[in-house]
Amino acid sequence: MNDGAPLIFITPTIVVDRDQQLITRYHRTLFLPARTWHLFAYLLDHPHRLIADVELIRVGWPHEMGHDPPDLYRHMHRIRQAIEPDPRHPRILLTRREVGYLLALPPFSAEKKSSSH
Repeated sequence: MNDGAPLIFITPTIVVDRDQQLITRYHRTLFLPARTWHLFAYLLDHPHRLIADVELIRVGWPHEMGHDPPDLYRHMHRIRQAIEPDPRHPRILLTRREVGYLLALPPFSAEKKSSSH
């Protein structure tokens, strides 16, 4: 869960700002669409935990029926494009085929309080 620390350093050049709901990637600011951000925030709240596709679909579409994994895949692709140093070879947002996703934050991704600047 988020302990109030708004900045998460994925790498020294990829930083997530939870308060502003944005990602800074190599000095470029990225905003994810609302549903994509919501799914990403859920993954951030549960790092290093394999989360089933069906659970993520319930999170992303809580009041809608009929969504399936391909709907989810598009959002996971957007997240991967934003947070992976090399999205073609993911090391942070990992796919477990036919199961789900795992957000494997690197050990140096310590959260920092914005007051430490």
